[in-house]
Amino acid sequence: MNSAFALHVRSCCILAALSDAAAFHASRLAPQLPRAGLPLTRRFSAVQHKTASSAVDVIGMAEAPKTAAALIIGDEVLRGKTLDTNSHTLAKLLFRCGVTLRKIEVISDEIEVISEAVKRLSDTHDILFTSGGIGPTHDDMTYEAIGQAFDAPLEYHQPTLAAMEDFYAQKHPDHLPLNDARKRMALIPAGSTVYNTEGLWVPLVRVRNVHILPGVPHLFAKMLTANQDLFKAKNVSFYRRIIYTSMAEGSIAGILGDAAKACPEVSIGSYPRSLFPSNEHGKTDTDLPPGESAKSGASTIVTDQGKVYHTLQFYVCVTVEGREESSVLRVADDLLQKLGHDAELHEEDVRVQSKI
Repeated sequence: MNSAFALHVRSCCILAALSDAAAFHASRLAPQLPRAGLPLTRRFSAVQHKTASSAVDVIGMAEAPKTAAALIIGDEVLRGKTLDTNSHTLAKLLFRCGVTLRKIEVISDEIEVISEAVKRLSDTHDILFTSGGIGPTHDDMTYEAIGQAFDAPLEYHQPTLAAMEDFYAQKHPDHLPLNDARKRMALIPAGSTVYNTEGLWVPLVRVRNVHILPGVPHLFAKMLTANQDLFKAKNVSFYRRIIYTSMAEGSIAGILGDAAKACPEVSIGSYPRSLFPSNEHGKTDTDLPPGESAKSGASTIVTDQGKVYHTLQFYVCVTVEGREESSVLRVADDLLQKLGHDAELHEEDVRVQSKI
């Protein structure tokens, strides 16, 4: 290990920790407000009904959630017939919400398998998300399995039935009657809380700390985004710096390892040419906005937000992430110096906040 580099990084982390400790003790002196939310053990006598706009008032737990798991349900995913994109959508949103996604499992359409996984992951995480298995066919078993996991019988949710009936009456009045198969999509565990998303009849159903979502990607994304205040961490942020370098991953492994050991509260990732579309030279094939010209020999990187960066040919993308902004920034700056003259530091998503 480069001892001087490790000592410098460790010193930076100690300073950041002292600053955070001072802020914590100061906060202890402030008047304490009653905690929002309900005990996890509370059982509801009837299905509750909410909209996305009112979702912030209760999250079903005494304190802000910190960890999450995802359960992707469907034989079609396990057999390669369907590509799961919902876990990626969820991971990005939870990062922005300040929640740590610790586990993603993909399981088959079997009641016992679903029930076991739901109970286990619900018990070991603050929040659990499920995707898939809430449609009208025989292999849609998620509601039944979750009801079994929590000893909750299934019952029809009348507002969902009414919304479904209105939808089919307006969109397909002559061809899609509200038959028993479609009514199954409103047959949910007793004691659930239901959240509506504007423009959709499909509800987000929550049983204890389990959030039940459809497997259809555009529905999953829209409902998750509309109801994100349900699980946003209060007063918690993730911070990120991104470094691009033309050095090969094997050449910088020691540098990254030293930094990770010196400041373990910061997460350092290394991804060879994996974040952006690239040609055989490792450069992106994207165009600059009107009025801008590329420097000779430079390539461009266009982010999801439309930001454009000029960069040299790169082989590795290095990410530095954590909850302590000062540690993230200082470790990133130290790595930038250590990785050489052609390494570039960018601020994409440098501060992803979730304060409500």
